[in-house]
Formats: sequence, C-alpha cells, structure tokens
Amino acid sequence: MGKKTMLNLGFAVPGIFWATLLISGRFYPGYSSVRDRVSELGALDAPTRWIFNPGMLLCALLSLVFVYGLVRVCKQVELSTIPAWLLLVHGVSLAGAAIFPLPLPMHGQAGMLAMLLPLSPLLALMLWQRAGNGRLKLTALTSLVLISLGFSVLFPDFLPELAGLKQRIAHLGWTVWFAGLGAIAGKT
Repeated sequence: MGKKTMLNLGFAVPGIFWATLLISGRFYPGYSSVRDRVSELGALDAPTRWIFNPGMLLCALLSLVFVYGLVRVCKQVELSTIPAWLLLVHGVSLAGAAIFPLPLPMHGQAGMLAMLLPLSPLLALMLWQRAGNGRLKLTALTSLVLISLGFSVLFPDFLPELAGLKQRIAHLGWTVWFAGLGAIAGKT
C-alpha cells in the first residue's frame, strides 16, 4: 500500500467511525447520542452490536495502517516518530472496546488506553516544532482542547444527562487530529 493511501486513512477512519455510530444509533430503539455512551451501541445485549463492533474493529485495523504511514513520513522528514506511535493507543482502545463489549470488565480497561491519546498532539507540539507548520499547531491545539473537554465524561456527576455528548466531543478531538495529520503529512 502506498504512503498516500495510508495517510488518506486519516480521513477514512473517522468517517467509518462516525458512520458506524450514526447507523448503529439509528437502529437502537431509544438510544440517544446526547445521553448514552458510544460503547452502549456494542454492548452484549445491544441490538446493534453486529454493526458497531465490526465497525470499531475495522477502524482499529485501519488506524494501524494510518500510523504506519505516518511513521514513514516522520522518518522521511526526520521528525520524532513518538507522536505518531502514540496514536496506536487509539486503535488498540477501539479494538478492545469491540472485543470486550460492555458489561465485560476488560471493556473499561481497554478504554483506559485512550487516556494516553492526548499525548500525541501534545508531544507533536513539542517535538515537531522544527516543522514550523502553523496548521499543525492549530490542529494539535484544537484536538487537545476537544479531547480534554470530552474527558469530562470521566466525571459522571458533572452533567450526567450529557454523557454521550461529552464522549463524542473527545471523539471529535481525535477525528480532528487524524484528519489533520493525514492532510498535513499527505503534502510531504
């Protein structure tokens, strides 16, 4: 697979993710994207687990390919590969959520890997300064802000009726980061 194709997965992975959420949510009676968490769509008793879990596994697999393409670009332009490699936690977290659906205890543990995801844009800001790309800085900062706001889901007493919305804000953060990196790295 060519480098350009791998980097285009920075757009495809979020597209598949959001399409999976949209389709699954549509076929789950009573499900609310504002109130209910994403993982409920793939729970053992969810009517949409047959849509959601394969969608998350596909996202995880394609994320690995995207990361590999991004690492290749980093090496080519002599930038640290650490921010790129940190994106693996996202793919592993998605795969873990699908392989260990709610209410399995491993579900939460697999999801905890996503807590490391903000390190990717944060370290990119520090380690990729030499790149001097204003778009990269804006993308990293936007992603960091969105992921951080989305982490408010970890505080269940804070706006509990908006748990799904809070979680989706974090997902929007990695969406911005993946798509931004795909676009920026694709121009190298």
